[in-house]
Amino acid sequence: MNTSEREHSSVERMRPSPFDVARVPPDTILWRYVSVAKYLDMLATSKLHYAALQSLGDDSFEGHPPPLVKESLIAQIVDHLSSSCDLESNAVQHATGQVRGLTAVIRNRICALCWCSQSHESAALWKIYSGDDGIAIRTTRTRLEDAIGSTVKGIGKVSYADFRTATMDGWPSNLYSYALQKRREYSYECEVRALAFKTESNAHLQCPDGMKIPADLVRLIDAVVISPAASSWLHSSIVDITKKYNYQWPIQRSNLTELHSA
Repeated sequence: MNTSEREHSSVERMRPSPFDVARVPPDTILWRYVSVAKYLDMLATSKLHYAALQSLGDDSFEGHPPPLVKESLIAQIVDHLSSSCDLESNAVQHATGQVRGLTAVIRNRICALCWCSQSHESAALWKIYSGDDGIAIRTTRTRLEDAIGSTVKGIGKVSYADFRTATMDGWPSNLYSYALQKRREYSYECEVRALAFKTESNAHLQCPDGMKIPADLVRLIDAVVISPAASSWLHSSIVDITKKYNYQWPIQRSNLTELHSA
């Protein structure tokens, strides 16, 4: 078994089922803020883009254990190696390499479809993720679960922690949960993630920065909302393009439009 296979085996043994700790209530309203280009790609392909954690550029700590957690993981592996084999002389180096390898698995192979779990629109997320001429997809946890396929491992709510002080006490023990932990400075995102994992069996779904996984868009989309900063023509254009692909979900103007115009 090569290094890559051993890392994948570790992930499989530690797979959470079914994301009990980070469970999202069925009727939770979810928002995904995207550019028009990403919306058009979704319509054309009937696929959703799951980004590898390493490609989520807003937080360089994505998928990394906090420093104190990393130290504890290395210490645990060193203790195991020192008591079970003849690697005591370079146990720290070996343990550090193992933790680095598992972190690479998390960041390279775990892919996330990210949503905001708020009952209302977010002015901040409009600006950050969709640009002036963007849209937001509104759904619920139940609709999302019904729309995505078996390739997706689960749906979980992101927890936020102070990475400067977080320790192993209470820290999740499975690899998928590392994709559901972020620094507390990002708590305004109120994030929920659907997670998938790259394997040889789903290589046909993989792309350079993650995976593109088929979805039932009719089941998924409750409504599409137009950015409050969008040009006046965008609403009718989105309506026309959506009809071109034979979809008929509601397309609405943002509740913030009046505020933006004031």
